Amino acid sequence: MSSIHIKHRHCLKPGETRERVDRIARHLKSKYKVNYTWEGDRLRSKHKGSFAHVYLADGYIELKIQLAVLFAPLRGKIERAIRKNLRSVVGDEEGAPSKIKPVSYTH
Repeated sequence: MSSIHIKHRHCLKPGETRERVDRIARHLKSKYKVNYTWEGDRLRSKHKGSFAHVYLADGYIELKIQLAVLFAPLRGKIERAIRKNLRSVVGDEEGAPSKIKPVSYTH
Protein backbone atom coordinates (compact mmCIF):
# COMPACT_ATOMS: atom_id res chain seq x y z
CA MET A 1 0.00 0.00 0.00
CA SER A 2 1.11 3.51 -0.79
CA SER A 3 0.63 6.23 1.80
CA ILE A 4 0.23 9.99 2.04
CA HIS A 5 1.03 12.01 5.16
CA ILE A 6 0.18 15.72 5.25
CA LYS A 7 0.39 18.21 8.11
CA HIS A 8 -1.44 21.36 7.00
CA ARG A 9 -1.14 24.51 9.13
CA HIS A 10 -3.97 27.04 9.30
CA CYS A 11 -5.29 29.88 11.47
CA LEU A 12 -8.94 28.86 11.93
CA LYS A 13 -10.71 28.30 15.23
CA PRO A 14 -11.44 24.63 16.05
CA GLY A 15 -15.19 24.80 15.32
CA GLU A 16 -14.64 26.47 11.96
CA THR A 17 -11.92 23.96 11.07
CA ARG A 18 -14.22 21.03 11.79
CA GLU A 19 -17.07 22.59 9.82
CA ARG A 20 -14.86 23.08 6.77
CA VAL A 21 -13.29 19.61 6.95
CA ASP A 22 -16.78 18.15 7.32
CA ARG A 23 -17.79 20.08 4.20
CA ILE A 24 -14.98 18.35 2.28
CA ALA A 25 -16.05 14.97 3.68
CA ARG A 26 -19.69 15.53 2.68
CA HIS A 27 -18.56 16.52 -0.82
CA LEU A 28 -16.47 13.34 -1.14
CA LYS A 29 -19.35 11.24 0.17
CA SER A 30 -21.85 12.67 -2.31
CA LYS A 31 -19.50 12.57 -5.30
CA TYR A 32 -17.47 9.39 -4.68
CA LYS A 33 -19.50 7.54 -1.99
CA VAL A 34 -16.66 7.82 0.54
CA ASN A 35 -17.88 6.67 3.97
CA TYR A 36 -16.68 8.63 7.01
CA THR A 37 -17.29 8.97 10.73
CA TRP A 38 -16.20 11.46 13.36
CA GLU A 39 -14.64 10.21 16.60
CA GLY A 40 -13.99 13.34 18.66
CA ASP A 41 -11.42 15.42 16.76
CA ARG A 42 -10.70 12.60 14.32
CA LEU A 43 -12.38 11.86 11.05
CA ARG A 44 -11.98 8.33 9.73
CA SER A 45 -12.95 7.32 6.24
CA LYS A 46 -12.63 4.45 3.84
CA HIS A 47 -13.29 3.92 0.19
CA LYS A 48 -12.48 0.94 -2.04
CA GLY A 49 -9.69 -0.36 0.19
CA SER A 50 -8.19 3.05 0.99
CA PHE A 51 -8.25 4.43 4.52
CA ALA A 52 -7.86 8.01 5.79
CA HIS A 53 -7.44 9.41 9.28
CA VAL A 54 -7.77 13.16 9.71
CA TYR A 55 -6.80 14.68 13.05
CA LEU A 56 -7.85 18.25 13.88
CA ALA A 57 -5.44 20.01 16.21
CA ASP A 58 -5.04 23.62 17.27
CA GLY A 59 -3.51 25.33 14.24
CA TYR A 60 -3.11 22.31 11.98
CA ILE A 61 -4.79 19.35 10.33
CA GLU A 62 -2.93 16.08 10.02
CA LEU A 63 -3.92 13.52 7.37
CA LYS A 64 -2.67 9.95 7.15
CA ILE A 65 -3.93 8.07 4.13
CA GLN A 66 -3.31 4.48 3.06
CA LEU A 67 -4.10 4.05 -0.62
CA ALA A 68 -5.32 0.79 -2.06
CA VAL A 69 -3.09 -0.79 -4.71
CA LEU A 70 -5.55 0.41 -7.33
CA PHE A 71 -4.86 4.06 -6.38
CA ALA A 72 -1.09 3.78 -5.81
CA PRO A 73 -0.17 5.00 -9.32
CA LEU A 74 -2.26 8.12 -8.68
CA ARG A 75 -0.58 8.95 -5.35
CA GLY A 76 1.05 12.18 -6.54
CA LYS A 77 -2.07 13.44 -8.26
CA ILE A 78 -4.21 12.61 -5.21
CA GLU A 79 -1.78 14.34 -2.83
CA ARG A 80 -1.67 17.49 -4.99
CA ALA A 81 -5.48 17.60 -5.12
CA ILE A 82 -5.71 17.20 -1.33
CA ARG A 83 -3.20 20.01 -0.71
CA LYS A 84 -4.99 22.29 -3.17
CA ASN A 85 -8.36 21.50 -1.59
CA LEU A 86 -7.05 22.20 1.91
CA ARG A 87 -5.64 25.58 0.83
CA SER A 88 -8.92 26.39 -0.94
CA VAL A 89 -11.24 25.36 1.89
CA VAL A 90 -9.24 25.76 5.10
CA GLY A 91 -6.65 28.35 4.10
CA ASP A 92 -3.19 28.42 5.61
CA GLU A 93 -1.20 30.23 8.30
CA GLU A 94 -1.69 33.50 6.42
CA GLY A 95 -5.47 33.36 6.70
CA ALA A 96 -8.65 31.61 5.77
CA PRO A 97 -9.82 31.75 2.17
CA SER A 98 -12.87 33.77 1.27
CA LYS A 99 -14.07 31.04 -1.12
CA ILE A 100 -14.92 27.70 0.49
CA LYS A 101 -15.84 25.38 -2.35
CA PRO A 102 -13.98 22.05 -2.58
CA VAL A 103 -11.97 21.45 -5.73
CA SER A 104 -12.39 18.27 -7.71
CA TYR A 105 -10.11 15.27 -7.16
CA THR A 106 -10.51 14.14 -10.78
CA HIS A 107 -8.62 16.82 -12.70
